[in-house]
Amino acid sequence: MGAGSNGKKKKKAHKTTEQTRDRTQAKRSKDREVEKTESSALSSEEEEVASNSKGGKNSTGSRSQDRSRRKNRSIAEDPKKRSIAKKKKIPKTSVNIPPRGPPSPEPNVSSSDSSRRRKCGAGCVNPNSLTGTGTASGGPQAGGKKKHGKQKEAPQPSCGAETTEETAWNEVADAEAEKPFDVAPDVVVREGFVLGIKGKKYRFLETIDQDYGVTPVVNVPTDGSTEKVHRYTMNYEITSAKLRRLKVQATILALAAASTKIETHFFRITVLGHAGNLKFLMTEEHGPTLAELVTGQGNSFSPPTAFKMGLQTLEAIEELHNMGYVCRDIKPQAFAIGRSTKHMNNVYLIHVGLGRRVGADSNIRSRVPFFGSKRYCSRRTHLEEERGRGDDLESWLYMFVEFFNERALSWRSLHNKNAIHKDKTNFFSITGFEDVKKKTKCLPESFYGRVVDHIFNLKVEETPDYNTIAQVLRDEVQHGGFQKFPYDWDTVSTSNAPTMGGGGHQSTLPGVNQSVLPFSRLPTARQI
Repeated sequence: MGAGSNGKKKKKAHKTTEQTRDRTQAKRSKDREVEKTESSALSSEEEEVASNSKGGKNSTGSRSQDRSRRKNRSIAEDPKKRSIAKKKKIPKTSVNIPPRGPPSPEPNVSSSDSSRRRKCGAGCVNPNSLTGTGTASGGPQAGGKKKHGKQKEAPQPSCGAETTEETAWNEVADAEAEKPFDVAPDVVVREGFVLGIKGKKYRFLETIDQDYGVTPVVNVPTDGSTEKVHRYTMNYEITSAKLRRLKVQATILALAAASTKIETHFFRITVLGHAGNLKFLMTEEHGPTLAELVTGQGNSFSPPTAFKMGLQTLEAIEELHNMGYVCRDIKPQAFAIGRSTKHMNNVYLIHVGLGRRVGADSNIRSRVPFFGSKRYCSRRTHLEEERGRGDDLESWLYMFVEFFNERALSWRSLHNKNAIHKDKTNFFSITGFEDVKKKTKCLPESFYGRVVDHIFNLKVEETPDYNTIAQVLRDEVQHGGFQKFPYDWDTVSTSNAPTMGGGGHQSTLPGVNQSVLPFSRLPTARQI
């Protein structure tokens, strides 16, 4: 019994020994294959290093890499060393060889709101980043608790079409430069509210309950101060407005202020800032608009005033174009005269919020929504195409002929866009413009060939010949002796004076003696 059991044990031990030997041989053959692979890789690397050293590219860094390769090779050739290296986790040194293909693109990194400087289609930075030159104390809806956390994204332009990255914040279908686009969700500022800005106080003379507009304000002198009371015009916009115009307006006025021209056709900014949910810029007080003036003169100007107004408005448009911007809503409501006696006959371009930057860096888009005045907008606007400098001059031409006769434009009472576009196309024909000449009775014979035909043939990227157009008007002023004639409103009495647009307060013309509203008669401040 004992001999049988011993025999079984010997057979079992012999079998175990054979299995161990087979596993060892298989492992050794596998190690040999790994050694051959590693040796071929190391030899190719050594050949590459040798070729670099022949070319004079070897350095201290490459010699240290050679030592590391020799060490790794010795480890690879000796199984014992390789096992020890694996236990110690010695990393292998490799040569960083740049890939042969093109570099991989960098990942898109989203910037924060504070560092975002994405330009909109109008050529300005994000309108949400509008900040002022001074802080406002006690401003509208001020003193509330600040809301922390993720801020809501600003509303995208609702232009009635597919919104693209190129759509600007001030491009919304059927918008006009001077008109509010929406009603504010709540009253922003009530009449009589006093706003503190950099140690000065300004009182609102009207209630603000719309998303955009123009309102009069007056400074409030401090007790014992000899400061005089002055009226100012404030352009405002609420932060939640869908149509953003104030940023472009401020940019253009800043460029005009930096100009070296002695006389400019833009008011200068006196205050720029924000308070609560209200953004604003203030300039000296505007006079009446050309639309209000022509209405006060029986819906037409006299020939001397019409030619001189045409010349000044053309100069204002040229000045804007020289800054690299187009207005895209030229009309009588976009111009105003100065309030002071010194500037009573100067014309200023006051509504440029729908403007866009043009030039070599601006692309021509295939589709732009319809916005601006139906009566004065260009033919390309009706086709929803990109607008350029020539489109501003086309609108100027419609406005200019209407200075002579309110019925000069055959589409003045139409509302259908297609019918208006058809009449505007006929306006540029020889027979169509003959009807216009009969209504105005003052345009020279050369006006069609040198002005109308030139504007008709302008492409969107072309620059108009301002000098030729202006020379036609100057020749008429000189030949007619219109320099000695006063402007039509120089002799207008206070009772016939038009009111300021968007106002509600009576506004006398600059030609008449006027005094600022006495401080004692100003409304008292009210809490919002």
